[in-house]
Amino acid sequence: SMSLEHILRYVWGLGVPVIALDDPGVFHGACFREGGRNTIVVKQKTPSQARWAFDVLHELWHAAQEPNKPERTVIEIDDVLSGVGTEEEQVASQFAGAVLLGRNPQELAERCLDQAGHDLSKLKTAVQRVGELEGVPVDSLANYMAFRLSSEGENWWGAAANLQVVNGSPWRVVRDVLIEHMDFSKIADPEQDLIRQAL
Repeated sequence: SMSLEHILRYVWGLGVPVIALDDPGVFHGACFREGGRNTIVVKQKTPSQARWAFDVLHELWHAAQEPNKPERTVIEIDDVLSGVGTEEEQVASQFAGAVLLGRNPQELAERCLDQAGHDLSKLKTAVQRVGELEGVPVDSLANYMAFRLSSEGENWWGAAANLQVVNGSPWRVVRDVLIEHMDFSKIADPEQDLIRQAL
């Protein structure tokens, strides 16, 4: 399934560590490459695992770019679902949407709009129906729908927020998978204490 935990395990399996931050700050996500090794950092205030999964996949796309460059940094100042940003940001968001929703999320969005009769007051029900019929996560489809509508000047984020599945802390899921992959025996005692406090 496309759960946050399964996505994290896949990304770690590619050799890309994923770190979650839980503090106020000036960015939503980042991908750092140093010495040819990528690291993804995600930070969201939302309890929606679908939003966190989207962010991880978005940053994974950045990590795959320019593989011959030993150093590369991409820092997301704006929320990646806001629709703001360069062409690379747009493509990274399209990649994340395609992974979560299948090959053609645009077609799913059109079906939702058709079922709602292009009436935004009926779109929530249409998104639920199409998501269930197609076997895609309704919360991810709702986020994609809101993202797409925002590019057309419509704000549907409130309705999308009401369709989010909240089951536990996404930050904790990212942290737990990180801890599973860490070898604390290779870290000096003072640094171990700092890392344990941070986690």
